[in-house]
Amino acid sequence: MSSRYQILKQEWRHALTELQHSAMLTKEGLKPIAAVASKRIRQIHKRALKEGRAIGPDSPASDLHDLRKTCKKLRYLLEFFQSLYDGGAIKRIVKELKLLQDNLGMFQDYEVQLHALRSFGKDMVAEGLISADALMAMGILIGHLYDRQHEARIEFSTCFANFDSKQNRDQFRKLLESAGQF
Repeated sequence: MSSRYQILKQEWRHALTELQHSAMLTKEGLKPIAAVASKRIRQIHKRALKEGRAIGPDSPASDLHDLRKTCKKLRYLLEFFQSLYDGGAIKRIVKELKLLQDNLGMFQDYEVQLHALRSFGKDMVAEGLISADALMAMGILIGHLYDRQHEARIEFSTCFANFDSKQNRDQFRKLLESAGQF
C-alpha cells in the first residue's frame, strides 16, 4: 500500500473517532449505525416506491427524473453501508436497482438531447443560420430520439414492476432484518 493511502486511512480513522465523540452528544449518535442506516434506507426505498407507483403514461419527464435522483440516493446508501448487511442479498437488490437506474438514465439522456436539439434548432431559425435541409435533418434526428425515449418509457413499466415486485420488496425487508434493525 502506498504511503499516501496509509496516511489517508489514518486521517480517516482519526476523523471517524472525532465524529464518534461529537455524535455521542446527540440522541441519534447513541444509536447503532445499523439502526440509523436501515431507517434511512427504508425511508428512501419507500419514497422510490411511492414516486414510481405514481408515474403513469402521461406523467411528465420530471417525475421520472425525480425518481432517478431518489434511486441514486438509495443506491449510494446501499453501497456505502453494504458491510452492515448480507452481501448476497444486497448484490441482488443493487442489481435490480441498477436496471431501473439504467432505464431512467436512458430516458433522461434522451430528454436532455431532445431539449438541446429543439432549442438549438429554434435559435438557428431565429438567427437565420440554418438551411431547410439541415432543419429537416434535425427534425429526423429529433424523431429518432423521441422514438428511443418512448421505448425507454415503455420499458420503464417493466423495470419498475421488477423493482416493485413482491420478491424484491421481501428481499429488501430481509436485507434490513439481516442487520437486526427492522
